[in-house]
Formats: sequence, C-alpha cells, structure tokens
Amino acid sequence: MRMKRIIGEAQALLNEKAKEKRYGEPNYEYVIYSWRNGGEDRNEYHVNFPDKFITDFVFGVNPSGNLVGGGFYSEKGTASIKGTFFLSIDAETRQVTGKGIKQFDTDFLELFMSEGKAAKGRELYEYDLRNLVFTEDGGVRLIAEQFYVVVYTYRGPNGQTTTTYHYYYNDIIVVGFTNEGEVEWITKIPKFQHTVNDQGYFSSFTLATNNDKFYIIYNDHPDNLNVKEKGRLKNYLGKESVTVMVSISQDGEWKKSIVFDNKEEEIYSRPKVMQQFESNGDIIVYGEKRKTYRFGALRF
Repeated sequence: MRMKRIIGEAQALLNEKAKEKRYGEPNYEYVIYSWRNGGEDRNEYHVNFPDKFITDFVFGVNPSGNLVGGGFYSEKGTASIKGTFFLSIDAETRQVTGKGIKQFDTDFLELFMSEGKAAKGRELYEYDLRNLVFTEDGGVRLIAEQFYVVVYTYRGPNGQTTTTYHYYYNDIIVVGFTNEGEVEWITKIPKFQHTVNDQGYFSSFTLATNNDKFYIIYNDHPDNLNVKEKGRLKNYLGKESVTVMVSISQDGEWKKSIVFDNKEEEIYSRPKVMQQFESNGDIIVYGEKRKTYRFGALRF
C-alpha cells in the first residue's frame, strides 16, 4: 500500500508540473553544456529571455566554432508560439555576441488566420522546430513544421472501444536571421498532410542545402502546386500524390516544383528517411509501395 501511495503522489506531482508547463508557468529552462580539451573544460550556457517562455530551441556550432541557435517563445504555454528569437555565444568567453527577438507581426499572422484574430495577436499552435541551417555570412535559418495528433475513441454497443489516431503534418515556417540576431524575413510554406493510424509514415519533409539555397522535399497533391501562401489545400493521399521540392533563396523567396509523379513511379516517397551526402550534395531518394522499394539520387 505504501508503494501505491508513493506512486500516486509522484503521479500527482507529475500532473501538476505538466499543467504548469502547459499553461505558461515555466518549470524548466534550456541549458547548453559543452566539454572542451578532451573533457577537461566544462562550460554551461543558460538560454533565457526575461518575461518570455521559451517553447522550443535548437542550436549548433557554426564554422567559426561558436554556439548559434534560435527558437520560439510563447506567452501561453508549450502548445503555441508568439514569436521567434536568435542567440549566439562565443565558445571561449561564454559571452553573448548576438541576440534578437521578434514577435510575429499582423501581416504574417494573417497567412494563418482571419484579420480579426491576427490583430489580436493570436498565437500559432503546435509548431515543432525541425532544422537549423547556417548561412555563409554567419546568419541562420530556422525551419519549423506544424505537427499534432488527434485521437478519437468510439465505444460500440457491446462496450468495446475503437481508437483512431489522426496525424497532421502541416504548414512549414522558415525564419531568416542575420548574424547579429535581426530577423531578415519570415515566410510560410503551405502544406497539408493528414493520415490515419500510420504515424505519418509518408508525411513530413526532408531538408537539403546547396550553395546559397536550401530545399524542402515532401509529398503533396498536384493541385497545390500554385498555392503560394494562403489558400485551400488538398490532402496528398492516394494515387494523385506527387513528390515536390520547394527551393528557398537567401531572401526568403521560394518556388515549388514537381520532382516526380508517385503514380508513374509506382511508389510513395518517404521524406523522413531521405538523406543528403556531405561529399557531393546528392540526396538519396527513397520510396516504397507494398513490396516495391526504390532508391534514387537527386542531383543539383
């Protein structure tokens, strides 16, 4: 009985902590730990912005050897985002060399919602940071994707229950920062992927870079090819799906094109498992359909 009571108390504490995190009372912070000189020198870097709740953060080591990262913040909780931030830290001195933060403006929010909601500063929901890309001039690009799961449970007349999982991998947000932490541009790439009970097997995207551009590859419906920023999208499922590539320039402008027709190739591409070779920049393309498996190479 004592063990059950301890477990119950621990579960209650866990639920309370989860509630704090969910509804905007931060009970954690982001800390970067680094080891240099064979592990002899240990440093830690605290990532924080006063009065801002950091919901997501990614970082990397840039070509100069310094820590550079960015993420999103909220004023409500971990399920939504109100703006974006940038941070660069000198690895030797541990001093912040660049820092910037920006709230999403009304024009950008109107790409996702009505003018009225955008004017009220509504937050964007369920966006996960996926990638951090360094630019030649020391800036960074943040790539995020809207992802969430909706669960439906149905109880039949005989008392048995059936649970259905709906997976959504939707719009992509790309943020361009200068090396000083200023936002150069923010853009939205409209995407709609909804599947059931498959964990998003053919959904999401893969990222590739080439010189001054980077590319996002995913499955789409051909009728979405000319939907630029705001418009009704069709789901990519079925025989009509195509594999598309969005090329994004350093000024945030982007263009979508079809890589191949999934029906003609008799496979569905799997962007999540595609990889880019560092040696020559080629992307290994993989697709499957039932017992058919195919590999290919995409060369720029």
